[in-house]
Amino acid sequence: MKKSLFCIATVLMLTGCAEFLPSDDALEVAPQSFQEYLLRQEDELQEGSSSELPDHEYDADNSSAESAVSPDTGTDTNSDSAGIRQIAAQIFTDDMSDYDKVFAIHQHLVTTVNYDYDNMQANTLPDSVFTAEGALFDHLAVCEGYARAFSALCGQADLTELMISGTADNGSGTISHAWNQVQVDGIWYNMDVTWDDPLVENQVVSDGSNIVYDYFLVPDYIMEETHQAEYPEERHTCNDDRYLESNRQLTIAPYLKEPYFFPSSDTEIWEVAYSCLTSDILEFQIVCDIPTEKAQSKMNLVLDQTQYAMEQIPLYGQISVNAQYGIADYVIVTVTVSPE
Repeated sequence: MKKSLFCIATVLMLTGCAEFLPSDDALEVAPQSFQEYLLRQEDELQEGSSSELPDHEYDADNSSAESAVSPDTGTDTNSDSAGIRQIAAQIFTDDMSDYDKVFAIHQHLVTTVNYDYDNMQANTLPDSVFTAEGALFDHLAVCEGYARAFSALCGQADLTELMISGTADNGSGTISHAWNQVQVDGIWYNMDVTWDDPLVENQVVSDGSNIVYDYFLVPDYIMEETHQAEYPEERHTCNDDRYLESNRQLTIAPYLKEPYFFPSSDTEIWEVAYSCLTSDILEFQIVCDIPTEKAQSKMNLVLDQTQYAMEQIPLYGQISVNAQYGIADYVIVTVTVSPE
């Protein structure tokens, strides 16, 4: 499940031949959730524990929604405290749609809350990290804290949601986990804010530049690859997948630099290169929705089409190409032309 962003680079002189030059020091780490690291840590912490997380549902039509109590901490989660109302006032506006509200909650949590992996590793987790207050005010939480914070903010936004307990699979085993379901325009979707919290080189990114959307409003067939509810009969069926493609594009957005293009054919790649170069645009991006294993061949194709465009103009100089892949199954090829 671990994802990485790799960069490969090629430099072509029109007077010479193309050479593929893999660059070890160009290796970067793509945005990834805490999924692999945290599941391993939680597995170690919770091994042998029989504690359970209760499901908790907040109905927008029921202002006296049930208060959830963690059996691990015995701490009440007050979803209507003055502090939580203040946060809600900061992130919501009156003209927001259901989608806008859920998006605002997601962005707020993944950019302001850090997973408390230091205390997780040391087996010294404080009670607060299991609560909405710990997530929202101390900015530290584990999965339960993230899920409760999501629930609390949904309550403030008049969104109907369900907090779910169960297990999650990181590819090597399963551990206890908590996540949510939420209604958007009357349709249920799955949400896991914890696993969308970005992690780069084992460090939390809190500026919003590397957020992922792998578990943002996703259907059951995505969620059930890794998540299993403890009481599946109590969860809601989520079949709608309309947000999957927009989620992918949200994930790659921080890596895009104007001007960028989504050509659908080899000819369109040449047209983009020719149009840019004849307009004195010497750096541009080609974004391709292709499997990662085709990154190198796509980079070479972009080189060829750019070279052909330069020959047609004519324009002489150096072409530098950098291909990034491993980002939501897109390949981003950045072309830089240095005229002689």
